Amino acid sequence: MRQPGVEVRPLKQITGSSLFSEVFMTNARAEKSDLIGNINQGWEIAQTTLGFERGGNSLGRVTRYTTAFNQLVKATKELKRGGRPLIEDGAVRARMGRIYADLEVQRYAALRVLSALQGDAPGSASSITKLSYTEFEKRYYELALEILGPFGHLMVAREEFEEVDSSSGEPGTFATAFLWSRAGTIYSGSSEIQKNIIGERVLGLPKEVRADRLKA
Repeated sequence: MRQPGVEVRPLKQITGSSLFSEVFMTNARAEKSDLIGNINQGWEIAQTTLGFERGGNSLGRVTRYTTAFNQLVKATKELKRGGRPLIEDGAVRARMGRIYADLEVQRYAALRVLSALQGDAPGSASSITKLSYTEFEKRYYELALEILGPFGHLMVAREEFEEVDSSSGEPGTFATAFLWSRAGTIYSGSSEIQKNIIGERVLGLPKEVRADRLKA
């Protein structure tokens, strides 16, 4: 990434950090000693790498989600609305229950993926996991902000229970994690791409009509 012909331009994100970048390659050349696999095998290797990233990363993400949930429980016990702790509100408890149920689904899905990785590469099925946990993450933090109300909009934590790491590991608050949750549905293949992969390679549905697939 630091060789001649490769230019990296960091992108300023809505959270204030710059963990994404644009990469421009101008007459860049790779040394033969840096070659991984065979010539023209790059896309195949990239797909395999993404399969492990999408699947193998799932339990780590669930662990961060669980830590955030424990923080959310603490917050609902400490913060008050109308003179009463948030946790005493039936609507709040219903939303908490929904998050917990979804979180358990993600945990068991992650364990299933890790079991599959012990024997072979995850393959296209890892797209199911990736689609599932990134879409869950959006629902999760949307509900968390609904529960916390104005307290959920703080970008700087005032209390320990307001400190939450985003799915990327970037420290912040529930507001930071909410903003970051949009990124997961884009990087490592957007949700739309995952749906195509699942439809074509897992379910065996007809391939999407594209210009490069049309016969002259």
